[in-house]
Amino acid sequence: MQEEKVTEIMGRICAGWEKKFGKDKLNPITIEATRESLRRSPFDDGFMRVSVGFSGEVHLVPFEDIILKGLKGEDVEKYPVEQKKTNKVTLK
Repeated sequence: MQEEKVTEIMGRICAGWEKKFGKDKLNPITIEATRESLRRSPFDDGFMRVSVGFSGEVHLVPFEDIILKGLKGEDVEKYPVEQKKTNKVTLK
């Protein structure tokens, strides 16, 4: 993931952690590990692709929701479905 997107997401994550635990309780090692995990994501849009079952639907779940709230299987469907990109060729 691009560094500017990582910084944007980490801003929201750190704000959530500060609200929940207090600024003095934030662990710099955890923050850097989270930042590095986001950097390694192959997706530059800030969403994790999540599918449940065999429906074939892939839901777009924001990374910060997963990190701050966790994710239960029954909650996946409240997130938008990724629109499949087709490589359709039209013959004339």
